[in-house]
Amino acid sequence: MNKRLKAGLIGLGRIGNIHLQNLSRHPDVEKISICAPSAKRESYPRFQLYRTYQELIQKENPDILFICSPTPTHYEIIAECCQLGIDVFCEKPIDLDLGRIQELKKYIDESGIILQVGFNRRFDPDFSSLKNSLEEKALGKIYQITITSRDPGFPSLDYIASSGGMFMDMTIHDFDMCRFLTGSEISEIYTKGQIRINQELTKYNDIDTATTILTFQNEITTTIINSRDAIYGYDQRIEVFGSKGLITVDNHRINNISIADYDGKKANRPVSFFLERYALSYIAEVDEFIKTILRRGKPSVSIDDALKATEIAVYANQSLALKKVIKL
Repeated sequence: MNKRLKAGLIGLGRIGNIHLQNLSRHPDVEKISICAPSAKRESYPRFQLYRTYQELIQKENPDILFICSPTPTHYEIIAECCQLGIDVFCEKPIDLDLGRIQELKKYIDESGIILQVGFNRRFDPDFSSLKNSLEEKALGKIYQITITSRDPGFPSLDYIASSGGMFMDMTIHDFDMCRFLTGSEISEIYTKGQIRINQELTKYNDIDTATTILTFQNEITTTIINSRDAIYGYDQRIEVFGSKGLITVDNHRINNISIADYDGKKANRPVSFFLERYALSYIAEVDEFIKTILRRGKPSVSIDDALKATEIAVYANQSLALKKVIKL
């Protein structure tokens, strides 16, 4: 019989609440404690609330800790978990500084804790199926991958200010997906980006529209198309082209009804945002993490994956600033 786990959760934003729901229904989790300074007890009557993560750790002695707090807090919490032997699930990015991520990797390797990173799109059923098809050589030799990732509207400027920029905050998911699908590492990168929508981004040295071309060591070329504001909904598509054909993963729509009449064919718009589009992937990544903890296995999305995706984001910013291809 499996041990039932005590979980701690830090942060109750959108992602924190999603993980709380999924942990609450999990049969291998017996208790959940929360660190959220602004949370009201009447809103979370089933859970013990704490104002600091140190107090939560000291009083609850959790087996696992979910870190869903702002990025600048991640380093300190993970480092302390390494000292205390607490396994960690951490949302991306781990940190905005490559040197600090490398330090955390050293601490994790030395401590033996398990850390899984929240690149949830790997666990999306459609993308997982696509990965399986590529591994089975369904397309033969892969030539090109195109990822379209457009948000349905701007986040707040307060969020933009601390996000690390478009490549570090948004495109980092697509960088990880490129590595996941190609099974390779990049050899060169070129980015082109502009402010096309919201000129207030100039004060944050950020952009809202970008195209990134990456060449991988196995010679697959990938193109990532990003925008922060698609008026028609959350645009999430992948196309893979190879010697034996084409595989397309299309958008998830509000429903699958389409109407054809004299004016043409009409279908519903894509779902509103990531919480709806990736609901199943959030469940699957929590399930995978808990299975890994119970069997003391190797995490499927590790600190190494966080480091590699963050490196690509750094190179993307370099390419944008220098207006040239960055060769690795």
